[in-house]
Amino acid sequence: MPGVVAPSSSRWVRRHPAGRRPATRRPVVVGRATVLAVVGVCGVFVPAAQADGGEPAAPVPAPPVVEQPAPYVGQTVCDPAAKPGTADLAALVLAAYAAGTNGGISRDCAIGGTSEHKEGRAWDWMLRADVPEERDAADRFLGWLTADGPSGESAYQARRLGVMYVVWDRRIWSADNAAAGWLLYTGADPHTGHVHLSQSWSGALGQTSWWTGVASRVDHRSCAEVVEGLAEPGALATVCTPTPVSEQVAPPPAPAVTGSHTVVPGDTLGQIALDQGTTVAELMAANGLTSTVIGVGQVLAVPGPPTAVPVPAPVVAPVVAPAPAPVVAPATHTVVPGDTLGQIALDQGTTVAELMTANGLTSTLILVGQVLVVPSPS
Repeated sequence: MPGVVAPSSSRWVRRHPAGRRPATRRPVVVGRATVLAVVGVCGVFVPAAQADGGEPAAPVPAPPVVEQPAPYVGQTVCDPAAKPGTADLAALVLAAYAAGTNGGISRDCAIGGTSEHKEGRAWDWMLRADVPEERDAADRFLGWLTADGPSGESAYQARRLGVMYVVWDRRIWSADNAAAGWLLYTGADPHTGHVHLSQSWSGALGQTSWWTGVASRVDHRSCAEVVEGLAEPGALATVCTPTPVSEQVAPPPAPAVTGSHTVVPGDTLGQIALDQGTTVAELMAANGLTSTVIGVGQVLAVPGPPTAVPVPAPVVAPVVAPAPAPVVAPATHTVVPGDTLGQIALDQGTTVAELMTANGLTSTLILVGQVLVVPSPS
């Protein structure tokens, strides 16, 4: 793992000013779950939960004004070490609801596409939507997480915990689009076997008002842009340091609108931009979007085509005979908690049928730790 750059004001130091953990701290036990045994990540602080099986209780009072909804900030670097705020969120939920299991936070950076798991700030809570008691636990937690606050604030607890978005049972909910509610999710994995939660950087680092009692800033930047220092070359420090709140900068003017598009099932901003001859950035600017999440039936303003940029004349290089192609060993994938053949096939650019053929499988059942051969793209 890359080296750790300690933040200048980490939550661990605030809780233990002398730099030592109190000898008397014990894990909170609720029902069948012993929190420290369930989480077991880097010795992180284990948050308290209601002893009567009720909703989670914050360790400190909320400030008069809490955080703004966390906008979507996707993965930009490879830093899969579990972040302390995400580990604490997992412990909080498992202790309060005593249902399901810990599906893990980290994901190997060589597996699949963009994922906050690869920055250690997404957690999978393993529950089945077709098991009544597990579905009830998930629905109770998500209802609490997305409910209005005491003064009518939308998604009050999601703001205080820095939750960006949630995927569960073919639906997706985003903090910065809370007014739209739960939208249809059409990804390859329907998420009927786990709840996926992704956090902002302030949430992942445990710097939100749930833990500190002070509202954190809304930061659209990536960890790579706010980290105080890097570890060894090519590796990002496993803990980011917050930066002071800077003055607001006026956004650039939105591009001129020339048409509209009504979102249909299967649409993405990327496909709409391609079809309409524009860009995702210009679509987001024209519609005031802070994330790429869109809902079926939503009417989007379509800006005019982007300004053409002169393309320099190509430089003709001499023809060189290609070197013989090296012999490449077949790619492999080791199954981790939460994996399905469908998700692995999507991440690796292949199909379930090809995966089954390459590995001699007669069913889609796979086991944690199993090494699968990944066929080359057709």
